[in-house]
Amino acid sequence: MNRIHFFLFFNALLVFSSCKTNRSLLLSNAEFQAVPDSSYSRAITSWKNHLYLGSSNGLIYRFNIRNGRSKQISTVPIPEIRAIHIGKKGILAMQSNDTSALLVLSKTQETKFNIDNQPRFWDGFDILPSGIGLLMGDPVDGYFSLYKTIDFGRNWTAIEPRISAITGEAGFAASGSTVHCINDSTYCFVTGGMKSRFFKTTNAGKTWSSVDLNYPSSAACGAFSLCFINAREGAVVGGDYTQPSISARSSFFTTDGGVTWQESVRPTFGYRSCVVSYNNKLFACGTTGIDISLDKGVTWNSWLRGNYIAIHIVDTWLFVTLPNGKLKAIELSN
Repeated sequence: MNRIHFFLFFNALLVFSSCKTNRSLLLSNAEFQAVPDSSYSRAITSWKNHLYLGSSNGLIYRFNIRNGRSKQISTVPIPEIRAIHIGKKGILAMQSNDTSALLVLSKTQETKFNIDNQPRFWDGFDILPSGIGLLMGDPVDGYFSLYKTIDFGRNWTAIEPRISAITGEAGFAASGSTVHCINDSTYCFVTGGMKSRFFKTTNAGKTWSSVDLNYPSSAACGAFSLCFINAREGAVVGGDYTQPSISARSSFFTTDGGVTWQESVRPTFGYRSCVVSYNNKLFACGTTGIDISLDKGVTWNSWLRGNYIAIHIVDTWLFVTLPNGKLKAIELSN
């Protein structure tokens, strides 16, 4: 065997071994200890064969999909991380409590900061590959906290004119997914509490439209998570987290870009805190299980029972976080 043939054979062997390792690690329904304590992760994303999890203990962990090992990568704690984004410029994490902060983590530094030096309760953000994104928080002085970024969250600008909230209306930060950016100028967010609504702009925040979502009026009830499959079809899930087994009015769907919303013919099987899409399918999780919709939110079927917190999909694998720092991997069929 000459040197060229040996080189090609050796590299092919490495690729085969890598695939075999991934396959042996990612057994469907396998569970891993992603966070090394009893905390939980409501924030989860991925980048180059790694999952990145923001934990309730305020730290960020990197989970290697290939070998199942987890490593703490942040040192500045911001308790109750509820949303996380990673890209070429580093990591952005969002804290959700009465003195919420944002954390930017790059290869060379770690920076914690507050926007406008004002304490806010952040509910969620979404950032596009272009670097444009929307950050949404609970009302301050009667107006929602809405900020736009064009540089992956390093800098934020308040959206004007401001949007007024109804008394008792706010956001839910259960999985940081109250916000969805469809493109560089079309952004959406949902609210709950005494009033639950869907908001949308198609001109980068200059004007907004709103539609009522027919959730019961309650401080613990409303829309918790928003997902669009495409520009016209999307779903909202939520419910009452204090009564997680109640299915009535827990999920809604749209076929016209959010102009109108209809209650699911067969709703999710209880309160759900996170919804994601994959190959025109929808998956929603909550404290009583994971549901799947094959018709874009019109009907839901119970898929797995248990207490699940947040979902992220990589290739053909669904990863879902559980209490006590656990992470489950589930293989999906096309």
